[in-house]
Amino acid sequence: MDHIKEPPGGWENMWVEGRTLWDLGEATPIVVHLCETGSLPNGRALVPGCGTGYDVVVMANPDRHVIGLELSKTSVERSTKMFTSLPNSKYFSFLKEDFFTWEPTEKFDLIFDYNFFCAFEPKVRPLWAKRMQELLKPGGELITLMYPLSGGTPGPPPYQVSVSAYEELLIPLGFEVISIVDNELAPDTRKNQVYISTMALRFPQLLKVAEEQQYSKYSSGGKMIPTPEEAATFQPQVVAEGGWEKCWEDGVTPWDQGRATPLILHLLDSSSLPLGRTLVPGCGGGHDVVAMANPERFVVGLDISEKALKKASETYGSAPNAKYFAFMKEDFFTWRPDELFDLIFDYVFFCAIEPEMRPAWAKSMYEVLKPEGELITLMYEAVLVPLGFKAVSIEENPDSIPTRKGKEKLGRWKKIN
Repeated sequence: MDHIKEPPGGWENMWVEGRTLWDLGEATPIVVHLCETGSLPNGRALVPGCGTGYDVVVMANPDRHVIGLELSKTSVERSTKMFTSLPNSKYFSFLKEDFFTWEPTEKFDLIFDYNFFCAFEPKVRPLWAKRMQELLKPGGELITLMYPLSGGTPGPPPYQVSVSAYEELLIPLGFEVISIVDNELAPDTRKNQVYISTMALRFPQLLKVAEEQQYSKYSSGGKMIPTPEEAATFQPQVVAEGGWEKCWEDGVTPWDQGRATPLILHLLDSSSLPLGRTLVPGCGGGHDVVAMANPERFVVGLDISEKALKKASETYGSAPNAKYFAFMKEDFFTWRPDELFDLIFDYVFFCAIEPEMRPAWAKSMYEVLKPEGELITLMYEAVLVPLGFKAVSIEENPDSIPTRKGKEKLGRWKKIN
């Protein structure tokens, strides 16, 4: 890496001599926490600059294959020797490669960066951001631990970082900030110096639109990455051109957060969801279906896209609670189950339907829900009350993702006749 300034002696020499002060000797606590709470996306994951590989190992499971990338031969040999005999060793691998030139055969659903970004001089950081964009799938997540926010050096690594440095590099490349919060699980020596950020890569069609806008006669030359509102206006065109199946085939699924809806996790944690038979229409990747399923709540995930359901089944088919949920390819408007449901959860299903179809949506909800059953929606009133639904509560969604703050309400409805 001639274009990148290495510390005195180079990274290889530091590993040979054991001068690896950044190595905690265990998995990063926040990574352990995210794994234990099921908060990490599944699929292919990458940890660049993985060092000894503790984070690689703790993240790896049958639903998440993790690659640890390192420039140091000694580091890779050490990691391989330490972890090859572990029970989950077939779900991870270590590679000696240059992050800036390496070309994997397949892109990643998740990239985790800790102590990697801060190893590069500021002038090299645009190359880092470009590679993150190139290696991540559309809709994939980049999780970074922003360190050190203070106390960095102008000389050898670690170089000081800032939230704005990440945002200025990533947002123009199509990344959207999901969250940036203080890392409360940082080691004592790094308290108040580490933020954990989660960013998602928007789908490439929007980047193409942005590029066309930026160089059009209407542009003043500034950055014109589409907002979520612009994405919403673009989505119907995508659907019209190829249908939902095409969206899933091309990975154009910006509504898919790659994990369960935060509100659902909150309702589960507070035991606020009814038990019994549950339906999630338009379930997509099935994250909410799996989160809700347990011995007392059997959940059916319904979708019209075969690709979506195949992905859901591949992702969650071996989940410990797999016998408590099922995915079905059916048209919500014509499908009539053998048994009605105690609970229906609708997040981004109603909003995908044209206004003239919404009465049919309400009628179908009425027909598949048991008397006294509950419909949880984000969020629609006018079409439900005339059919015999009673609003139990309507309130702001406190667990809305950042891009939807102030735009969602949580509605809970009872079927009263």
